[in-house]
Amino acid sequence: MHKFSGGSGLFAQGVQGDVDERMRVACDELVEKHRLQKLAEEAWQKEESTNYTGNLNQKAYINSADGSNMGGKEGVRADGLTGNERARQQEDKAANSDSDSDDDDLLLEGADAELEKIRAARLKQMKKIQEQKKFGFGDYREIIEPEFLKQVTSFKHVVCHFYHDEFQSCKVMDKHLKRICKLYPSVKFIKLNAVKAPFMTAKLSIQTLPTLVCFDDGVAKDRICGFAELGGGEDFKTRFLEMRLVAAGTLEDETEFGAYPDDEEEFAHFSLKR
Repeated sequence: MHKFSGGSGLFAQGVQGDVDERMRVACDELVEKHRLQKLAEEAWQKEESTNYTGNLNQKAYINSADGSNMGGKEGVRADGLTGNERARQQEDKAANSDSDSDDDDLLLEGADAELEKIRAARLKQMKKIQEQKKFGFGDYREIIEPEFLKQVTSFKHVVCHFYHDEFQSCKVMDKHLKRICKLYPSVKFIKLNAVKAPFMTAKLSIQTLPTLVCFDDGVAKDRICGFAELGGGEDFKTRFLEMRLVAAGTLEDETEFGAYPDDEEEFAHFSLKR
């Protein structure tokens, strides 16, 4: 590069000063250009982040995220709505959301109320069962003759087994009654030694052991003498006795198949016969 040195000193100084001034102005303009470009880029990024129009050919008058007025014109969003229209849309959405929320709350309240009723009923049932257990419900226990009248007259349904402690058939009946009593907590199951209760044995004309007497509100309604109605032998199934007590009206309904350990044996027996 060659350094300019032509002309007089004053002229050379004047030219140099003019060049310097032009360079300064050019630099200032370049700095300003970069500053404006940076501002434009920042504005564009802000515009994109607030969902305003991304159309490069569309001039949008926007000065806030709501698309509010600027220079007498209203901002336009990328979804085609003005700021006020967008605000109204959000208000409507909020109102609908509140309505849906209210409906959901009503449904939840209804469900909670229904669950509360179920809990209350279940709790009442559990309390009743606990109270019944205090009086021997759900169990099969032995009583003595002085207890007999109170036991059979104090409860709705009572099954009393008159037995002899040396008879194997009475032990078979005990086995089945112990199974059944656990599934019918609203029925009282008791046993009475016929030898040690001669008065009640004679009063009820008990002539065969084992004998089951079914009481309803203290009145003897039905009886099962021996195993003749249960198949005739000592190998009868628990369900046969349950069905007979249902027929007597002492038990409300039969349990589901499989409730007793010998249900499967009976099923296998009929399957083999077929």
